Amino acid sequence: MSSVFRLLARFFGARSTVSRPTRERMRRWCGEVQRLCAQGSLAAAQKALDRCPLIEAPQQALQAIEQAVVPILRLCERQRDAETALATERWAYNLVKLYERASHYDACLRAMDAPLHALGMQAAAGRAQASRASRQRVLFYVHSLGAEMAHMQLLAELIEAHVQSEPQSASDIGIIGREGPQGRCASIRRMASLGVSIREVGLREPLAAMFEAADDEMNRQRFGQLIFVSIPVGLSYACARLGPDRVGWLSMKFEIGAIEALRWRYSFSCGLRQEREAGGKAWLAAAPLMNRPPPLETSTGGPPRAVASARRLGTVLYTVNREEKIRDPAYLDAVCDVLQRCSGTAFVWTGHNALPAITNVFERRGLADRQFFAGWVSPDDLLGACDIFLDTPHLSGTVAARAMLLGKPVVTWAGSQAWINFFAEAIERDATRSTYPEIAQGLRSLRGRGITLACADVKAFGAQAARLVNDPALRSEYGALLQRIAERYFLDSARAARDHFANFKGLPLPP
Repeated sequence: MSSVFRLLARFFGARSTVSRPTRERMRRWCGEVQRLCAQGSLAAAQKALDRCPLIEAPQQALQAIEQAVVPILRLCERQRDAETALATERWAYNLVKLYERASHYDACLRAMDAPLHALGMQAAAGRAQASRASRQRVLFYVHSLGAEMAHMQLLAELIEAHVQSEPQSASDIGIIGREGPQGRCASIRRMASLGVSIREVGLREPLAAMFEAADDEMNRQRFGQLIFVSIPVGLSYACARLGPDRVGWLSMKFEIGAIEALRWRYSFSCGLRQEREAGGKAWLAAAPLMNRPPPLETSTGGPPRAVASARRLGTVLYTVNREEKIRDPAYLDAVCDVLQRCSGTAFVWTGHNALPAITNVFERRGLADRQFFAGWVSPDDLLGACDIFLDTPHLSGTVAARAMLLGKPVVTWAGSQAWINFFAEAIERDATRSTYPEIAQGLRSLRGRGITLACADVKAFGAQAARLVNDPALRSEYGALLQRIAERYFLDSARAARDHFANFKGLPLPP
């Protein structure tokens, strides 16, 4: 077992639950890809990815990356084929998304970095000499200008807050990306209206051409930094092609471990609140919600039918997440524990598909009739109609932060990258100093009754959720405290914009 494989195994960390026939199919497929790579048949090896066996567990995804993806990337390096390498890297991230864990993305970055970086070095050797760049000028790289997502909303709000404080700065900001299939998303249109330069690349242009266009745009417009937004495909390649001091990454949901070890200099992640520097690298946390969200607005049809069915059983526990996050065994164990401990409860969950990996857990625990799949719905339809938000253990999103700002009780995990985690140090420091007496008093009161802002494990998570189920008054008090904390710490647009743009430009953070 290679060192990379052992590292990946540590991150994926799943016990072997895959049947022998399934393991054999994966072994044969990996062997086929490796034989094609040994023969130098790059097109055939890359096409073999379409025949990947059904992925049923994290260790299978790990095996596919190490034993199939990495050999293809190494062959791409030998044959100087950046386009196939970038397409293969994108395939790998889509595979990892099946299990939606920060540590899995981290492991992918580490495993694939070397050959992609080597391809970027090859491209750098043949490119034109860059014109003198200005570090004041920042170009954001977006894979699709037609995709409305939380990362784009965060970028738009950062830019808006920055331009409001420094109106002349709009001319030093650019965005490049593929044109959207149905035009630009609303966030991009808002940024264009501020005077930000937008360059669209054809929808069907290959990935390698996207990087050529970004390189050209940086040279012509004298941009000093290229900042990836959200998707890590091409990070290692661009870092080598443009130089590590000119590449950064704006991401809301990835761990810091890979950033510490890899080659690009700046990353802007919500993983930590304070600035950290190590080996020339620096990263920051962004405020999760730059502006106060609007009041709850349910869709025309109101809450989904699943909520009405759950309400007939009593207290409604719920989550608003993708099924890739919900399927985590620790999370499902905790939810089932609460349902078994509290007879008058039901659980509503969301996603694109009712995965058997989720429904089977409830069936095995005899709880199939107390879980309800709502489908892909407007978050507000659940936030306004259900009782207790049970967040997932990995890559918590902005919906949980919105729930807190609305005064809804949210049960959160420690280390889950929930917004409450990111501000934990500041909250604790201020509570010790009684900087905000009302919050400090509320924390002491709730902790005296066993309620914490983040739960350490399955047992603590289940116990806290059960306590909130059984005590509606405590539930209301907890929601009110979360709202005060969120209002105080989450809505920090001026500072977030100031600090991020200083870091984008390679400048010291303001005091």
